Amino acid sequence: MKKRTITLIVLLAILVILAALVCIGLVKSAEAHDAVYADYDAAVSAVEGAALTVIENGSTVGTYSLADLGVRDATLAAASAPYSAVDRMDADAFAHCSIKTRLEYLRAARPEPQPVEIVADGLDASEVLSDLHAKRRTPSTDAHVEFKDGAYQIVPETQGSEIDDEAVTAALLATLSAEALPDLRGTSAEPQTAALVIDETLYIKPEITMDTVEYDPLALLAADLSGQTLDVHIGEQARGLSETALSQLLSASADGKLSVDSDALSAIIDKWAEDCDQHYVDYIFSAYSGKKVPISFLKVDYTVDRPALLEALSAQLLALDFSDLNSPINCTRNGEEFSISGTYVEVDIDNQTMTMYKDSKCIVHTSVVTGALDGHQTPTGFYHVENKDTDCWLSGPDYLVFVKYWVGIYGPYGLHDSSWRENYGSDYYVNGGSHGCVNTPESAMKTIFDNINVGDPVLVFGKNQWYDTSKFDFTGFSIHSVCCIL
Repeated sequence: MKKRTITLIVLLAILVILAALVCIGLVKSAEAHDAVYADYDAAVSAVEGAALTVIENGSTVGTYSLADLGVRDATLAAASAPYSAVDRMDADAFAHCSIKTRLEYLRAARPEPQPVEIVADGLDASEVLSDLHAKRRTPSTDAHVEFKDGAYQIVPETQGSEIDDEAVTAALLATLSAEALPDLRGTSAEPQTAALVIDETLYIKPEITMDTVEYDPLALLAADLSGQTLDVHIGEQARGLSETALSQLLSASADGKLSVDSDALSAIIDKWAEDCDQHYVDYIFSAYSGKKVPISFLKVDYTVDRPALLEALSAQLLALDFSDLNSPINCTRNGEEFSISGTYVEVDIDNQTMTMYKDSKCIVHTSVVTGALDGHQTPTGFYHVENKDTDCWLSGPDYLVFVKYWVGIYGPYGLHDSSWRENYGSDYYVNGGSHGCVNTPESAMKTIFDNINVGDPVLVFGKNQWYDTSKFDFTGFSIHSVCCIL
């Protein structure tokens, strides 16, 4: 009996010892598991917290998680691969495992903590590219040849800021592939962030550079002259330069500068002038009506201004400007330069109007009444103001009238107000016209009187014939001591 008791006591002690050993084993197993799980959890946390920041010109374009970039799942799989299913259990799940499993864990091989490499396979760069494209950008420009200031010049290429999608994607892939997330065990680490700086190496580059641009001035000139002509208008006539003539007149040097064969061009202009110069022809007057009126009683010479045409045509050729050119024309009368411009008066009998220009600006345009067609026609001609007067009595064989403003242009003929008239213009002059003067509304006449001076030109033109002034008899007409016709 005594021996049996001793045996039981021994067995009991053994059981107690075994139980203690098991407990100790379970505690150590839990500790070992907790350490491994901490490594695993740190790796997972590193993956979940990792991000890529894209920077351009010192500013952040965006920060993107591995999930945004489409590489989280593959990276998580790689980070988890060294750990068994038991390793990846949290403490509570491990505690619910069988004692056998937990005790066997003590003898199992356990992975050493390693930095986690990002698995960039399957990278999705669309979000990054979308944000980059949302910014305003300038395109690159190719090096090219530009015609400027009379020469063909090479304009260098420029680097723009448009995104090269393939280059950015490759840079993202390289950045992520080289990034290792450190072992975070025992640290209070912040999420790991990689950075990609966007610079001109990731922009679309010019296709043509200074080194590759084609530059042949002669070929460029030939191309620009192909199919071109240049028309020169000389008065009512037209002369032209054909493509062949242009090619003979223009040349390009090796440095791209254009030049004109001035001697050859001068010879062409001389030939044009010989054909187009006009001598002792009607002066072409630009009337207020907009018409070009030939003045038969005013003879002039129209000649090509050769030096001016040479200069103008040369300038146009050197600019590769093939638009029509109006040739400069010299107008001379009795060997002196002539034009009706500046300050002058025109009397248009056809339209029964009178217009005054001062310093080439129209200051008066009014309807008038000129001489009746019953023998009192207003004489057409090119005159100059002979005299001015105010508050005048005009008298003739059958009239005596008072006018406030008088401007004499030829003997007894002049411009004056006519208070006795109510209507002007139309065809009143045919049967109810003046005795030859230009009857004018008072307000218009005042403006003319105040702005015109003795010696200023007055051109009277229209239906009336040109009168032989030597045959005019002015006897019996007076304005004070000056003859006049109403």
